[in-house]
Amino acid sequence: MRIKSKTTKTIDIAYLQISAGVRHWEDSILNNIEDSLGKMPCIKDGCWCPIIEVDTGVITNWEQGNTAEVHYKVCDRGYYKFLDAEMKLIRTSQMYPPEILSLKDPGWCDYIILDIDENGKIEHWKPELIEDAFNTKSFSERWFLY
Repeated sequence: MRIKSKTTKTIDIAYLQISAGVRHWEDSILNNIEDSLGKMPCIKDGCWCPIIEVDTGVITNWEQGNTAEVHYKVCDRGYYKFLDAEMKLIRTSQMYPPEILSLKDPGWCDYIILDIDENGKIEHWKPELIEDAFNTKSFSERWFLY
């Protein structure tokens, strides 16, 4: 008889790398000014692409000295990569933004809503939510394990 065994594995996640297809740049504030031109740090190829250190909530590729009130409608246009300490890929998914990315206000599974200080630290970061983000299962996500 064949059976499926459920096993628990401990995984060390060091970084969350995001590639979010933003619908409206102007909904965010950069250095106390509406970001209507999409000048937010971490923009690459038309997407917002921060790399967040999970334990601290610091965006490692943030341009120091900038402050931001991020309010991006992403819906299902986001890719989320969980990386280890050597920046090796553990898991990636395409899904709606996880709860850990809407700490300022409820994101309703469509928005990334964060305040970021001049050092790239996300205010009110809750590293304990990374496990929920890693284990989230929803109808829209596609998981790829490496």
